[in-house]
Amino acid sequence: QVLKTAVLHGAEALIRWLPRGKAPVSPEEFISVAESTGLILPLGEWVLKQACTIVMELEKYQLPEEFALAVNISALQFAEENFIDNVKRVFRETGATPLRLKFELTETCLVQDMKRAGKIMTELRSMGLQVELDDFGTGYSSLNSIKNLPLTALKLDASLIRGIEKDESSRAIVRAALAMARAMSLQTIAE
Repeated sequence: QVLKTAVLHGAEALIRWLPRGKAPVSPEEFISVAESTGLILPLGEWVLKQACTIVMELEKYQLPEEFALAVNISALQFAEENFIDNVKRVFRETGATPLRLKFELTETCLVQDMKRAGKIMTELRSMGLQVELDDFGTGYSSLNSIKNLPLTALKLDASLIRGIEKDESSRAIVRAALAMARAMSLQTIAE
């Protein structure tokens, strides 16, 4: 019954390292190394190009109007002075429409300079990109500062959702996050 009425609303582009003949390397390991060495910048651009290419391929299948592919943006990428220029260049090179992509940003991306973050996010939104706050509930930014950002969604961290069926405190926190998102006209996604 559910499968007959289900509509695909989106997907998330996730990078995985699967060395030939060896055990997979967890993202927690290789992403932190990529960030500490600066390799996250070319890796992040490659992921964005791949996501754009995938979206272009998926267009053949008459995607639902609201379908968008989510891409994680690292704090280092977001902090780059030419971040917006790089994003625009990738869209020009691939021909992908920003309407089919979402950028997922963590609070780490935003807290260092909220004014700059708001300006960049406003520009991303004006391009047609959706902007989600990823891992909501794990960071330390104030709710007051989040209210001023042009977000489209809050992505509730799995740690908030885990055990919700047994723990009243977890349910209360999730209810509060949902009420806040609703009041701010934000979509919510449970990780």
